[in-house]
Amino acid sequence: MHHPFRHAQRLGLDLDRHIVLDAGAGTGKTTVMAERYVQHLLTGAQRATLLTPPGTRPGRPGAGASLESPRDRLTPEAWPGLLPTEVVAITFTRKAAASLRSRIKQRITAIRGETVEGDDEGIVDVRWRGRAEGVVDLLSSLLDDAPVTTIDAFLNRLVAPYIDELMPRRVDGHVPEEGMETLHDTAIAAVWRLRNPSDATAFQIPNGTAVIEARDRLASSLGGHGAAHRVFSAMLRNGAFVAEARRALQASTAGMPVDDQALRTMVATLAEGPDFTDFLATLRAALLAWHGHVLTRAGDHVTPQETKLGHQQTRFRELRRWCDQMPAEDGWSQLRWLYGALRIVMSGTNLSKGKYGSCFPSNALPKDGAWPAGCGAPKRSKNADAAKLAYIDGLEACKATVTDLFDDPQHRWWATLATVAVELEPGLPFTFIPLDADLWPTPLAHPLPVAPPEGDLCTGADFAAAQMEDLFVVHEANGRALNIVKGERGLIDFEDVQRMAADLLLARCPEAVRDGAWPEEVVHALDHLEVPSPDSVEGPWTDAHIERAIVLAGDDTALVEDIQRRWGRLKRLRREFRAFIIDEFQDTNPAHLRLLARLWGPRQRMKGEPAGPLSAWDPTVCVVGDMKQSIYRFRQADVRVMRSTTTAIRQMNRLEAEEPRLAPYRTEGAGRDPRPEGDGGSMGNYHEASEHTSGGRGRPWGEVHYGLLRPGVNASDQVAQNRLEGHIELDENFRTAPPLMETLNGLFETVLGPSSRSMRGEWYADPQRLDPIGNVEGTPRLEWLVPVRRDSEEVSEDLLVPLSPFDDPRSKAVHLENELIAARVAALVSGAPIRVGDDQEAPDDGPVDPSNVLILVHARSRSADLVERLRARGVPVMVDRQGNLLEQPVVRPLAAAVEALACPDSTHALAVLARSSAFGLADDVLPDAFARLSESGNVWDALTVAEGHHSGIARRCQHLAASGAIHAVVDLLLDESDLLVAHCTDAERQHAERFALMLRGMSQAEGDDPVVLHERLTTLSSLERDGPPAIVEPSGGAVEIMTIHNAKGLEREVVVVAGLFSAGRQDASQESRDNVRVLPDLVVARPRPWRALPAPQDGLWRMAKALGDAQAKAERARQFYVALTRVERHLIVAGAPEKATVDENGCLMLPISDTATRTFGDHWMEALSSRGQDVDGDASPWCPVPVEKGTALQLNPAVLLENAGLGEEAIPSLLIVHDPSAASDAATLTPLGRLEATLASLVDEGEPEPVATTAVDHRLRITPHGLDAAKACPRRHWLERVRGWRPEAFGHAVTVDGEGLDAKPRSSDAADEDTGWPAPTVFGTMVHRVVELGLQNPVQGAATPALPSSWTGEQPDRLLDEDVLKRVFAEHGLEMAAHPQVVERMTHLLGLIQRGRLGRLARGDEQFGRSLDGLRTEHPFFAMLEVPGGPVSVTAWTREGRVDVATVQRPIAEVEGRMDLVIAVQDNALGACLQVVDLKTTGCLAPYRPDDVTQGHPLQDLSGIGEDGRTQAERDELAHYALQLTLYSMALEAQENARPEEQRRRVLPPALLVAASGRMVEMSDEEYASHRSEAERLMRWKVQLSVDHESVAEPERLPTESAEPCKMCPYSRGIIRLCGPVGAEIGPL
Repeated sequence: MHHPFRHAQRLGLDLDRHIVLDAGAGTGKTTVMAERYVQHLLTGAQRATLLTPPGTRPGRPGAGASLESPRDRLTPEAWPGLLPTEVVAITFTRKAAASLRSRIKQRITAIRGETVEGDDEGIVDVRWRGRAEGVVDLLSSLLDDAPVTTIDAFLNRLVAPYIDELMPRRVDGHVPEEGMETLHDTAIAAVWRLRNPSDATAFQIPNGTAVIEARDRLASSLGGHGAAHRVFSAMLRNGAFVAEARRALQASTAGMPVDDQALRTMVATLAEGPDFTDFLATLRAALLAWHGHVLTRAGDHVTPQETKLGHQQTRFRELRRWCDQMPAEDGWSQLRWLYGALRIVMSGTNLSKGKYGSCFPSNALPKDGAWPAGCGAPKRSKNADAAKLAYIDGLEACKATVTDLFDDPQHRWWATLATVAVELEPGLPFTFIPLDADLWPTPLAHPLPVAPPEGDLCTGADFAAAQMEDLFVVHEANGRALNIVKGERGLIDFEDVQRMAADLLLARCPEAVRDGAWPEEVVHALDHLEVPSPDSVEGPWTDAHIERAIVLAGDDTALVEDIQRRWGRLKRLRREFRAFIIDEFQDTNPAHLRLLARLWGPRQRMKGEPAGPLSAWDPTVCVVGDMKQSIYRFRQADVRVMRSTTTAIRQMNRLEAEEPRLAPYRTEGAGRDPRPEGDGGSMGNYHEASEHTSGGRGRPWGEVHYGLLRPGVNASDQVAQNRLEGHIELDENFRTAPPLMETLNGLFETVLGPSSRSMRGEWYADPQRLDPIGNVEGTPRLEWLVPVRRDSEEVSEDLLVPLSPFDDPRSKAVHLENELIAARVAALVSGAPIRVGDDQEAPDDGPVDPSNVLILVHARSRSADLVERLRARGVPVMVDRQGNLLEQPVVRPLAAAVEALACPDSTHALAVLARSSAFGLADDVLPDAFARLSESGNVWDALTVAEGHHSGIARRCQHLAASGAIHAVVDLLLDESDLLVAHCTDAERQHAERFALMLRGMSQAEGDDPVVLHERLTTLSSLERDGPPAIVEPSGGAVEIMTIHNAKGLEREVVVVAGLFSAGRQDASQESRDNVRVLPDLVVARPRPWRALPAPQDGLWRMAKALGDAQAKAERARQFYVALTRVERHLIVAGAPEKATVDENGCLMLPISDTATRTFGDHWMEALSSRGQDVDGDASPWCPVPVEKGTALQLNPAVLLENAGLGEEAIPSLLIVHDPSAASDAATLTPLGRLEATLASLVDEGEPEPVATTAVDHRLRITPHGLDAAKACPRRHWLERVRGWRPEAFGHAVTVDGEGLDAKPRSSDAADEDTGWPAPTVFGTMVHRVVELGLQNPVQGAATPALPSSWTGEQPDRLLDEDVLKRVFAEHGLEMAAHPQVVERMTHLLGLIQRGRLGRLARGDEQFGRSLDGLRTEHPFFAMLEVPGGPVSVTAWTREGRVDVATVQRPIAEVEGRMDLVIAVQDNALGACLQVVDLKTTGCLAPYRPDDVTQGHPLQDLSGIGEDGRTQAERDELAHYALQLTLYSMALEAQENARPEEQRRRVLPPALLVAASGRMVEMSDEEYASHRSEAERLMRWKVQLSVDHESVAEPERLPTESAEPCKMCPYSRGIIRLCGPVGAEIGPL
């Protein structure tokens, strides 16, 4: 039985509205997404089908034919719902995409046509009774090609058909993640090397002079080359945010450069508004009250001060004058007034630091800056009279009124902005101020002077604006240089894909026409999309910018036509997608939203198709997310995207509220669940098989009322309105045990509440109560591990006695915490009890499976120590990532082996290998090894001085190194040395395997030159934490340690949240370390032109830091939410505040921090305190108590174990543990103890036993065209498979099919742009597609033996149908009218096919004694062919020599692919047969001559037909593809042999369909037998090569007379010849 959908979940299935699913943790959002996707497929009447026309729908898989009756039609073209290819489902990770696709497939395969007794998984669809298998088959077959994927993969798929236009350079692959930093450095270094504008042109940088000047200015202002380089690198890493910031700034300046006025406007906008004005009025009144109170005793405190000074230029008089003037109404003037008021009553230092409680020092005014206070500071004294004391009390009350205003974080933010305003524009019009007063810093000049000005400095608005523009100029140049660097290596990254998608979707002006090809005003118009607005339908989905560009193009007809062509293509693309479901939307960045939204605009509509909807969105959009779980800001995600999209969705639904075409399916006050109730009523629909009531009546869909939260519980009016407008909250939690969830609900009210907010902003998530309805087995538990250092005791010096960090005064807090976590987890796994006090034990649940324990850390830096402590207790543990892969102990010797191959005389490589466990040279042997290295110059020879089997391994490595077998050396060290004996954990084995895989990947990308690979590894190692990550995949049976980010979407029975009081305390971001802040709103680099002086005061930096810190603080609260909501039953948090103590009674004293930085622990303590006081008031054990400095929580663990004091429905008991001695801790071994135990376990086993020969299975994937390649030149296949050479010619911009003979040029390389012909491969694909869609099938009745229905549906001849041609042209992004010669050529060729033998068979005519039973185009196949010749032996090198290690008893060749055409015929002599027909378009472009076959391609000329009925050209063509055709036929035979004998058909020899002549050219029986024998021989050779390549001799180079394949081989072409026929010179040409 499927879990019944809850009320809110059913609202998420409403297909007649756009939906935002606001899904809290554990609320089943993935289940709703999968069901919504399936309902899009199964529901005929929905918004998408009623308001949008279908896109390009594929023909029925195989033949494109349709059944006669519309009622029975199960073809894609006639499918009433959406097809999987029309529904876009976007997930955050590939793993999530695979999981969603699997769920959808399971749901589809559960469709039943009839009720099946006991079938709890089945779902009956009464419309498809008797034909459910067809539904499952159709939808399942199309699901494989459906866009259920990540955003990057979807965009990649989108641009792939247009890659030649969008990326006019070769593309060999994607930039590996670990290589991006290196590319950034290379690109930035290239820009540093620019000396003049001509240098810039090599990197396609048009404004070379401006770039060079901006670069040099930044180098000066940022403090040198290194500091500027770090800024540039950070901007490249955060390219999406830089682009958003530039877009926002350009929008505010109408595309003009940023200037000082733009900065003033930006700052003022953040403050101005009625709330700010009211705050200023309140502050003004409070300041005047203080001033008025002082005047009551002016004779005592004012007049004497002025008399002493001899003037009235004082702060006291200025305060009155300043407050008497009303602040101006504009935001900038108000901010400057605020600063002036605060500067009068506070010192400049305290104001800069935000210490607003320091105003009115000593109940007077400050005196800094040579500006006297002008009033005295009264002091309390023992002799003071009551009047004086009352006066002082009044002063303090007035001061408190002022300081209390700044308890509000928003008021503090406004004060920060006031400081920003004055740092951008120093100076205020004070009147009562001495002439020599020094209050204002000196603004920096632009450009900078050589010598620094005297006094304090600030940036000033002019300098800040100019520097920001310089940053954008250099960033663009760095980006262009990066593109050139990637282009030289044939690489692209996801930013390239996004740029190509933006060009394709006209989200900006296309790159190819930016630099002067199109007018600047047109480029500017296209670059400025509409931004979403709450009050309008404008947004990135509209095409208003394109319309503006067309208007600006004016009378330039060619330009207008080009823009319209691109716009038309966009509309056709939009037509392909009718619904979107986007998961994890809270982690979407603005650029991704913009690109996706471009597909939501108006699509192409044909005459007679439905008009567009009343809103601006054509497809039905559903976004799924939870703003409380937005934690990927470091990946440039912006939580505000979900908030703005939610607003847009509600607006679109309001606009569509009166849509008449949806009216029949809507009920007032209710949403529509498209699944039926009962049997679906008269219309029929779907329901669970086990709920089917035979003969019952129901309704065709369900109604879900907005006014009910759940049955019996009414929703508020606001919730009902939200639901009406598509905003659906999922708030029922299935994951966490109810008492624990109720506890967390109470805590989140505080964690996500005002305490986590330092200013107003759109980046905060509101708390949401989750109703726990899950049924979690076991007792819910909550624990807090609070490590408190013991009093210092004498530490044992015995290396066999474990040293506890609790006894070591030198240990750090993280060591204490890790020790306590390890002890507690060990107790959990073993089932040992926990003691509370001397005579009380905490309840326990017995042993916990280690795989059910998840430890979450905020940073991986703490993982290594924790892992060691867990392993010391025998707890199996896995860490998802452990820093740089190349720094792992097991990997260092492997990297050193590559160094030894690259630099055979490297002393460093010898040192690392010699001391590693792979060779284990003792100290007394090392000198001999280095002496041997000096003599031989070979590391491997030097290592032969090792003892025992190590020497043999060294000799074997030396042999392999001589043959250049890099990967064999690495494999040998892993398989035969003691490396994995010493590093035996599963994580270490995974590290070694990952290194080996990474090395192979690098070889494929950059070749097998060990020097290149070593340099690459050295570069990656130098990247430290930015290098390749040491990722570990959990293998089960172990405790997992991972970061909170990686735990997203996971759940475990027991969750430990570590580092409570370190998560957030040391969050100095990379941006701060790099002296740059990159936000979606602005980019700021902090100038420091003179390193010997302090950095100038920088208003923009101050503002960016405050904004960034506020957003980071909000995200930290969300991270805590994510961490806590991973738990099912048992939650443990670990960490203690600084100076935590425990008294003699066992009570803990935990100081409460008052710092602005909020750690997880600060949130935790505040939330517990707040919740406890809400429950029990002042009697709560969670009430803070005063201490010497501030307040603290005083907690008695015994009391809280009895009653946690968090509410009746919350967790009843809280276990607090502060020392590992509370656990009956498993005995721990010190490192020396572990070594002695290992040595004791080793015994001398004598002579090794003979290696047992194992029978193994082996399957080799064979490609049909690969056999022809291997036959033509076995050496080429050997070079690829054994040497690992890439099949690419040096210096040629072509890619070559991995096993084919033919070079596969990119269409941009091969297409004839002058004549408009497409590339040969594109042309061939188009002809294939027309044949697939248009080939006639005359068959109506059943064949004997029976054929599948996909072979026998009648279809008319549509080969020359104009609609079919239009469709195929559109699929390839072409228009028929623009390519008349292509249309003419295709029509000619299709006519030849139509009139030829195949065409006559397809019309029903008998041909050569054969008549057609049916046909299938694009026939998919998968066959496992047993390779003849008997078992294959597998040998391997061992320390004792080469031995047989395995035997492949039945070698299998796997063949998979699609056959162009398979025809089923009745042969008068042979009976029922099948025949493979492969279409070839060889010679159909140049030099094809339709008018004179004698002057055209040889395949056209039929004058030389021989006795065998073929021309020589046809014989050559058949021979060229002989093995490919043979393998197709062998696969077809295997498919037939799998059928019952009475249903089998004989497989005839294959045939070629030669498009150039329209003829079918068959292989004879004798030829087929011969080719089959040759195919089997080659398959066996390939199998032998794949299982044991050392047993296969290296093939010789081809003799000169047989060297035709060398002409197309990548190894013999290019500027460096790697191979060639016998006698040809190898090397540079």
